[in-house]
Amino acid sequence: MDSTWDSRFETTIRDNVKGLSPDTPLTPELDLTALGLSSLGMVQLLMALENAFGIQVADEQLDFKIFTSVSGLWRTLEQSRGSSDAGTQARP
Repeated sequence: MDSTWDSRFETTIRDNVKGLSPDTPLTPELDLTALGLSSLGMVQLLMALENAFGIQVADEQLDFKIFTSVSGLWRTLEQSRGSSDAGTQARP
């Protein structure tokens, strides 16, 4: 596992990307679409990640390009997590 993301992220990807063999390392530059991730698979993976992290990725962040690298997908989740945290903070 790469130290830039946590085990929930890797587990969720491995559980949802059927073309990713158990012995393939999950590297930042790994292209999930090159492993055969379809558009339906992208939706399923995104929903699984949203459930795992208790977030919702904003519509304006949705782009097939976020699935062309594991690091891009992680960055998108991190941005969504930050937005979720900001939205739940108390306002003066």
